[in-house]
Amino acid sequence: MRLCHIEIFNAVYTTGSVSSAAKMLNITQPTASKILKHAESQLGFLLFERIKGRLVPTEEAKVLFSETRNIYKQISSLKRTSRNLSRPEMGCIKIATVPAIGIELLPKAIIEFKKNSPRRSI
Repeated sequence: MRLCHIEIFNAVYTTGSVSSAAKMLNITQPTASKILKHAESQLGFLLFERIKGRLVPTEEAKVLFSETRNIYKQISSLKRTSRNLSRPEMGCIKIATVPAIGIELLPKAIIEFKKNSPRRSI
């Protein structure tokens, strides 16, 4: 499976429809349908059965979903990281510390951070 197949498959599996999956991924419904059919063609089996206008995951799809779920989470994390790197001023850092460290070490760490990352805010 290609990454685009995994994205469509997981979106359809979680939303229950190609239309909802397309909206979630900001693509058109025909594009989502085409990618899903291509994935099924490449795999050599159906991922969803079309029953009374609804998509029902096949047994193979259930097995694949358990495998692709973690990959999809990693893809989402990669997208988030890429987005954050492209807009460094939008990042947010949360700091939790015990008072003893917070009083002495934290101010020094913040000053060092600001020197190394002047465009980022704390």
